[in-house]
Amino acid sequence: MLNFDKKIAVFGTGGLAKDVFYCLKDIFKANNISIYDQVIFVDKEKTSENYFLNCPLLVENDFISDDFQIVLAIGNPNIRKRLVSGLSKNTFFPTIIHPTVLLNETANVGKGVIILQNSVISCDVTIGDFTIVDRAVQVGHDCNISNFVHLSPASVLSGNVNLHACVEIGTNASLKQNIEIVEETVIGMGAVVVKSITEKGTYIGNPVKKLK
Repeated sequence: MLNFDKKIAVFGTGGLAKDVFYCLKDIFKANNISIYDQVIFVDKEKTSENYFLNCPLLVENDFISDDFQIVLAIGNPNIRKRLVSGLSKNTFFPTIIHPTVLLNETANVGKGVIILQNSVISCDVTIGDFTIVDRAVQVGHDCNISNFVHLSPASVLSGNVNLHACVEIGTNASLKQNIEIVEETVIGMGAVVVKSITEKGTYIGNPVKKLK
């Protein structure tokens, strides 16, 4: 969880970073803390701007992580992996959970996880490190979600779904219960997955088919 005594560096300046900022703002507001005193942004490339969402903006190469807790607000799993590998092993990665999230008491959530507004995490779910659960996602009972996964808005995982590392699930996609998806697989928006996927790639449609 967040350490309110240590400032936050949010990596990224895209749409997801904006969503994470307003998620953090709600968390800070509930604790009577101004977010503008607590957050900076870090981006890979230098721009003409020194601020993002009225918070200081630094370049990745000029950033020193020792004084900050790090939030990786970047959708691409491979970029998140690169950033984690390049930061100190002592870096603190808080887990960010919006107050509207329904998180069952038996769920196990790893470090650096982000769970945004109105998502529902059912019983006996495991969510691995640095996974992003976007807005209004539903995760059914006994799901096992590995590291660096991205669940896009309104995606639905039925019970006992197993997602391997770096899987990306598109907006409004639905996954049948008792299936498994191999690592580094992308499921397109609105897709319906009714059986396990054992060959990595990009899958779309209802039911899904692999893009050639």
